[in-house]
Amino acid sequence: MTGYALASAEHPRGALSLELRSVNARYLDLQFRVADELRALEPVLREAIVARVSRGKVDCRLAFTPSAGAAQA
Repeated sequence: MTGYALASAEHPRGALSLELRSVNARYLDLQFRVADELRALEPVLREAIVARVSRGKVDCRLAFTPSAGAAQA
């Protein structure tokens, strides 16, 4: 099992992007790279991934890029 997924969502305050990479492994190994301001979302992401993935090494990266207007406000 190998896979790659990238999803992003635009919001007036900025853009949120989620990147998942996985490679085959005997057991489930989750690694998260989450910005400090989004750290509260890690448990929710972990539950969602564990509900759908039973094995493999999964790297999850969550990032938020503020828009130019939101950075000034």
